[in-house]
Amino acid sequence: MILPIGDVQKPEKTPYINYALIGINIFVFLFLQPNLTGGEREVKDFFDTYAFIPAEFAFLKILYSMFMHANLLHIGFNMLFLWVAGDNVEDRLGKAGYAIFYLACGYVASLTHYALNAQSTAPLIGASGAIAGVMGAYFLLCPRNQVKIFVWFIIIGVFYIPARIVVGLWFFLQLFLFLVAGQGTGVAFDAHLGGIIFGFLATLVITQLRIATPYIATERYAATLRRGKPFSQYYTGGYTNPYAQYSNQRGIFTEQSERRPDWISNAYTAPSYTPPWQQTRTGLFTVIAQKPIGGKIEAIAPVVASLLHTSPEDTANMLKANYGVIVKGVPGETAYSLEASLAQIGVTALPLGEEFTIDLPPVKELQGLTPGNLNFTLYLDQFSLTKKYEEIFLIACGNVAGVPTVDIYVYQPWTRFRIREGSAVFEQPALPNIRNILARMLSARSIAVNRGVKTLVDGGDWADASFTSQEDFDRYCYWLIQVVNARNRGLT
Repeated sequence: MILPIGDVQKPEKTPYINYALIGINIFVFLFLQPNLTGGEREVKDFFDTYAFIPAEFAFLKILYSMFMHANLLHIGFNMLFLWVAGDNVEDRLGKAGYAIFYLACGYVASLTHYALNAQSTAPLIGASGAIAGVMGAYFLLCPRNQVKIFVWFIIIGVFYIPARIVVGLWFFLQLFLFLVAGQGTGVAFDAHLGGIIFGFLATLVITQLRIATPYIATERYAATLRRGKPFSQYYTGGYTNPYAQYSNQRGIFTEQSERRPDWISNAYTAPSYTPPWQQTRTGLFTVIAQKPIGGKIEAIAPVVASLLHTSPEDTANMLKANYGVIVKGVPGETAYSLEASLAQIGVTALPLGEEFTIDLPPVKELQGLTPGNLNFTLYLDQFSLTKKYEEIFLIACGNVAGVPTVDIYVYQPWTRFRIREGSAVFEQPALPNIRNILARMLSARSIAVNRGVKTLVDGGDWADASFTSQEDFDRYCYWLIQVVNARNRGLT
């Protein structure tokens, strides 16, 4: 026995239409059809009255037939296939689009059977034709999904097979049975073929017109072989989780961000090496701007220079290099004086003591990333790490020396996982895949992101998120995590 029992990439949104279709099919079978309560004669009379019979063509009966089934095995297999593939297709086509697509596939499948068997008096029943169309769409819209296959034949176990292989094998099996057995088995293989071919071609047109886009899962075809030991067996960085209680807000530069006063003490362990520009001396303060200052540097520089007794030119260069970090390592009196002076020119600054500043975490290059419903899985060279979305501190994106780069900051361990266009995570074209994954992670989630993430997902100008080097991007991210940390602690 070989059965598909699910797939590992499930959509973020609840597939209400798919659930409704499964529910209607089960309701019709249990409560409207006399299969379980009536005799053989009652079942035949029911199908003769309501099912689609080619020799007695009735357009409305095609719709009725899509929700009828011959027996428990028939409806069981159909609903299983619909449950595996339907939610993913609904996620890509949208709820209304999926409902229309499903019915259209069912009609085309039935009309294919009619074209080849116009004089037949045998009722055509079942959702197989419509589901075949859904599988044709699944082939194109979710090409790298992994279908879980339960095998009970010589060996017993669950195996992960690429969606395209599963759908392709099913198609060729239907074609073979149609050519060899025809209608002799009582199964309308021609309807299956008509449904899957129509579903494939219709989806091909939809994707070419960009009405819908495929979901390119980042997990490779050999997904099960890539799962290694738990992250903790490899990770020796010693970083703990100082911010597990924080609630992060998506879009930190909007006015809608809520203040969250709940926070716990800073238990962060610093890296073995901290760049000089990142260091703060004990007892001194760092002053950060709460919003980007790119357009206000000329106004800010004289104010800072007068307090620090430096030249406005050097101060302006320092501000440009450090983004929103206005000054580091100053006494509290200077820090609060600077806050008040900047407020007079419309710049909101925040003095942070050493206990309220955090260093950049170490970087790990990602080899793969799979977003799920409740959590997401990160793949590195020799291990994988599954985290909850609540454990994301920040997602920052920038165009670093012409290469889109995404850093995902997570707790426990305090680490940033990096994705770069052209890396092992993505096949070409890389950028649409990154956009797709981030959009799925952000949908229905409350995650702090910078403007670069919105630019990457929604498109637009990279002017506010372009960096000449990796160190340039790191300096920007250093300021950014201070802003997020301060807001999560309720300091702003």
